[in-house]
Amino acid sequence: MIYILIFFLGSTLGSFYHVVGYRMPIGEDWVSDRSRCPGCSHELTFYELMPVLSYVLQGGTCRSCGMKIKPIYLLSEIFAGLLFVFPVWFYGFEGFTTGEIYVAWAFLSMLIIITVSDIYYQLILDKVLLFFGAVLLILYVIYPQYDLVSGLIGAGVGFLTLYAVGLLGQLLFKKEALGGGDIKLYAVIGFVLGISSTFLSLFLAAVLALIYMLIFMKNKTKPLGFGPFIAIASYLCLFYGSSLLDWYFNK
Repeated sequence: MIYILIFFLGSTLGSFYHVVGYRMPIGEDWVSDRSRCPGCSHELTFYELMPVLSYVLQGGTCRSCGMKIKPIYLLSEIFAGLLFVFPVWFYGFEGFTTGEIYVAWAFLSMLIIITVSDIYYQLILDKVLLFFGAVLLILYVIYPQYDLVSGLIGAGVGFLTLYAVGLLGQLLFKKEALGGGDIKLYAVIGFVLGISSTFLSLFLAAVLALIYMLIFMKNKTKPLGFGPFIAIASYLCLFYGSSLLDWYFNK
C-alpha cells in the first residue's frame, strides 16, 4: 500500500514538475494558472488532473472536446511514479530515517525539471538549481550521516570539471560546447554524488548523448540539449555509481 501511495505521489509531482519545466523558462504562471486542454482551452478540473487515473478513465481524450491526449503524458507520469518508488525499494523504509530517500527525491525532482526545460528550450534555469541546491544542503545539515565538507568539495570539483570541459570544447570547436546551465548543474551533482561518481556520470552522459546522436539525429550539426543525458546518468550513479566503479577497477 505504501508503494502505491508513493507511486501516485511521484506521478503527481512528476506531472507538476513537467508544468514547471515547461512554463517557468518562458515566464508563464506555473503556480496559480490551471492546466488547459491544448485543443479547446478547457480548464482541467481536479478530477482531470489525477495522474494516470484521469487518462485511463477518460480513454485518453479531453472530456470537453474529445481531442486525443498524447500517450507520452501517461508514460511520463508512470515513469515519474516508478522513479519515486525506486529509492524506497533501494534503501528500504529505514531510508526515511537516514534521509537517503529525501535526498534522492530532491535530486530526482531537480533532474525532472531540468530535463523538461532542456528538451523544450535547451535551457537550465539558475533558480531551479539554487532552490534544489539549498534543499539538498539543508538535508545534509539535518542528517548526520552526510559529510557536508565532502559534498562541498564535490560541488567545486563538478563545477570546475565541466567548466574546463566547456572551455576546451570552445577552444577546439570555436563555439560554445557546453551551456552555463550544464556547468552549474554539475556543481549540484558533484555535491550529491561525490567526486568519483560525478566523473562517472559525466562519462555515461557523454556516451548516452553520442549514442543518441548516431542513431536518432539526422542533422548532426543541430544543437543537442545535454541535460536529459546528464539526468539519466546522474540518477543511475546515485544508486549504482560506487558499485560500477568497484566492478570496473576490481574486475
